Amino acid sequence: MLAAAMHTIGELETIQQSKLCSNWPEWEEALKHKIAQHKSLGTWKLVQLPQHANIVGSCWVFCYKVDLTDKIVKYKG
Repeated sequence: MLAAAMHTIGELETIQQSKLCSNWPEWEEALKHKIAQHKSLGTWKLVQLPQHANIVGSCWVFCYKVDLTDKIVKYKG
């Protein structure tokens, strides 16, 4: 049985700040996986912004799972 804990990384305000992290390729892969997952399930798609639309903001929460030895086992975007 594998026990894992979830941790969030520090406060990164923008994707540009996130790209400065040494492990950005792992985070980028996690984001691409999450977007592909939403597209395949039909829960997300990119559309033109309707005129006079009221936009609801959102953000990515970067977190990762570690095993009992604190080794990162999964990046989650």
